[in-house]
Amino acid sequence: HGGGGSGGSGQAAWHPAHGPVMLQRPIFDGNYEAEQEVCLVADTLRSAAVDAHQGFVWKNEGSDRKPKWGFTASAPGSVLTLQVSTKLTAGNTAQQQVAGRDAPVFFSLGYLFSYENMGQAEVTCKGCSCTPTRFDGHRNATRTSQLGMHQVPVTESPDCRISVTVLSSTSSGDHKKLWPGHGP
Repeated sequence: HGGGGSGGSGQAAWHPAHGPVMLQRPIFDGNYEAEQEVCLVADTLRSAAVDAHQGFVWKNEGSDRKPKWGFTASAPGSVLTLQVSTKLTAGNTAQQQVAGRDAPVFFSLGYLFSYENMGQAEVTCKGCSCTPTRFDGHRNATRTSQLGMHQVPVTESPDCRISVTVLSSTSSGDHKKLWPGHGP
């Protein structure tokens, strides 16, 4: 009946051709599923925004044929706060504690980077712990605009508030920030 991998206990699953099999441990230590949705888009992203998101607006930066919805700000000092759970599932949290680990959970913030008009931002946390980090949405190496990911290591919390503040410093001459939501 299949194997549980190299030593660890797995979870039972059903394979159509082989019947019950044991799933292997995660390939990477600590790579467990989240307690809730891990990708906030469209309405789930909008509903995660709290505290009146000062200076940010939810708008379509594209066209009716090719919509590009997301939170946008262009003024320094604009703040967007997202309230999310960064907890792993209860069983996996217990597995981490048994292993004596207090590993961070990585929150990935998708943002638009481009060759023009983009600004810099700082990410901070309340209700969970993180080291404040900064990132720049301006990339002038090529004349393209693409989705980037900024990873923030945070502690587990059912009520983590991650805030993004548009900074006055800029390498493009502008301060625009766009967090794509990919939906109306």
